[in-house]
Amino acid sequence: MKSTSSGGRSRSALWLMPQGTSTDTPQPLRRRLGKAALALSAAALAGPGRAQANFPARPVRMIIPYPPGGSGELLGRPIAKRLTEVWGQPVVLDFKPGAGGTIATDALAKSPPDGHAFIMVLAAHAINPSLYPKLPYDTTKDMTCVALVVFPQPSVAVHVRVEETPRRVLLLLREGSCGF
Repeated sequence: MKSTSSGGRSRSALWLMPQGTSTDTPQPLRRRLGKAALALSAAALAGPGRAQANFPARPVRMIIPYPPGGSGELLGRPIAKRLTEVWGQPVVLDFKPGAGGTIATDALAKSPPDGHAFIMVLAAHAINPSLYPKLPYDTTKDMTCVALVVFPQPSVAVHVRVEETPRRVLLLLREGSCGF
């Protein structure tokens, strides 16, 4: 993870962001999806390369670094279903929870580099190098990002029995009328 400065404030530039993507001005979802569809269409029209004509040659493993039933499965299962339809080979979810995702990421780093295994990572993947000084893999050298699936939308919630004044302030925050 690199730290850059822009306009007197620092921000984190995660390796998961494609080069040239700004975290300050996110594109509307429709535009991002349109660009992704265009890129996938162009790749499909170009046809497979000679070395990749038979890919995938066997079932593909999607490693999920979290337990079943969580956000990793919620995001991964529909992707696996669609890839199974497109590739004609099963995409199997392989749950490897624990150690903030390092167990699953290590499994990917140790798997053959033939494309038959990939991982669905969330924020911990970018944070782990700063938390664990001796990871069994190098986050930036042993793997690369191939797709951004979601852009999380942070939210603020309040208990339903909170007094009216703080609740009103939070509602103003939501509406954007507090000047933030």
